[in-house]
Amino acid sequence: MHAVLRLRRTVIFVVVFLDAAMFTEVPRDVWALGGQDVEMACSFRGAGTPSYSLEIQWWYIRNRPDWTDSQPWSTNEVSPGEGLPKDATKISVVKVAGSNISHKLRLSSVRPRDEGTYECRVIDFSDAAGARHHRARAYLQVEVEEVEEVEEMEEEEEEVEEEVVEMEEEEMEEEEVEEVEEMVEEVEEEMVEEEEEMEEEEEEMEEEEEEMVEEVEEMVEEVEEEEEMEEEEEEMVEEESRSSRTRIVAPA
Repeated sequence: MHAVLRLRRTVIFVVVFLDAAMFTEVPRDVWALGGQDVEMACSFRGAGTPSYSLEIQWWYIRNRPDWTDSQPWSTNEVSPGEGLPKDATKISVVKVAGSNISHKLRLSSVRPRDEGTYECRVIDFSDAAGARHHRARAYLQVEVEEVEEVEEMEEEEEEVEEEVVEMEEEEMEEEEVEEVEEMVEEVEEEMVEEEEEMEEEEEEMEEEEEEMVEEVEEMVEEVEEEEEMEEEEEEMVEEESRSSRTRIVAPA
């Protein structure tokens, strides 16, 4: 009788264990040399029937491995936003419909700037109460030789110099745009002033033309008066000559 009870308890425990959501493979801490390729595996089995979906998210957290993971094969259930700082970077997302999901993170030619914590976060949508979040973490440590460190520092310096050059070029472009705008404004102002001067000159020329016309009219009038005076003088001369002839012809 006792043997049967122990067997039933064992079967019940195994069934409950198999139905529990859990990681079947978790990422491990990695030590790598600069330039090497790195892989981190993560697999998860959800609870319940395969009629729901699972999602794996890989996150990068630039910090030291100050966390502990004493039970890497447990569910590691956390709240949706727990453990993710504001500067965490999402690397990739994979979704599947079913009860099992697996996604291997691959990093090519790692550098010291890639060093940090990598989190595999699984979202299980099987619970009617809402999605459950599970996580597993691993730390990547990158070692480089002195030559590689110098090269990387030089690359970073070059990147900084390129950024400075780009910023200077942008500033120069802005200055050039401002200069062009100022030149355009100056040219427009000069054109307006020239137009005003031309209008003033045209007005002056019109006034001069009017004066010249008046002068010509006055000269014409003077010429006409002179002609009239000449005609009157001629008439007077003719009358005088007639009167003198009359005096000569008359008897004494």
